[in-house]
Amino acid sequence: MANGMPALEAEPVADGGYRARSGRLSPVSTNQFRGERAVIVSAMTVSAEHDAMMARFVHDYLDLLDERLLTIHTKLTDGDLMAAEVAMLSLESSSTMVGATSLAQIVRQLRVALVRGDRSCFPDLVHALDAEASNVPGQLLGVYRH
Repeated sequence: MANGMPALEAEPVADGGYRARSGRLSPVSTNQFRGERAVIVSAMTVSAEHDAMMARFVHDYLDLLDERLLTIHTKLTDGDLMAAEVAMLSLESSSTMVGATSLAQIVRQLRVALVRGDRSCFPDLVHALDAEASNVPGQLLGVYRH
């Protein structure tokens, strides 16, 4: 069990492959059901596993958000532009994955300005980044309850 979540296990399926199985959900055997019922139950199981996984991912993202912002601020202030860019790429990609697209767009604008060497827009973009980051927890927790 990592981070309070049960480890995912592999469960054999009829076609010879495997599918992920969470320790919290009972495995669904398509042999127990016929036709549409099997498809519905299987889809519900996958959906429940996906929702639980996304809720955990969002929770972890929010736990790390302040630290990622601080890293970006610190690296820009210290002039460690390569580390700032790496931190921005991390925040941009994880924000996109959780659905914080407005935040990801601001980070992308800041990163592009950094790559172009246009430091004149840093203050405005950093301010916009901080403002949008303060909105993200409310936006995400409304979608992914944990």
